[in-house]
Amino acid sequence: DFFLVQDYPTSSFVIKSVEGNTVVGDLTVKGATHEETIELQNVEVSEDGSMMNAHGTLTFDRQKYGVAWEHYMKDVILSDDIKLEIKLAAKKA
Repeated sequence: DFFLVQDYPTSSFVIKSVEGNTVVGDLTVKGATHEETIELQNVEVSEDGSMMNAHGTLTFDRQKYGVAWEHYMKDVILSDDIKLEIKLAAKKA
């Protein structure tokens, strides 16, 4: 109900830039796209530099994406922040 997955079965994050431990990209949820930032807490690169694994946190304001809960109490008890734990894996082509 919260994300209307029957109408929007997928969301996406398209990376636009990486600087240090900060990843900037376009997050699309329920058809709405906004720029968001992932702060990486752990980055591991293989010895030869061909592989990278990282994890981080992406926190976004659900109101920007129209994510709401239809209830008699409205959104009174819900935080506007949604926090996602993100795992990234990359392989040098």
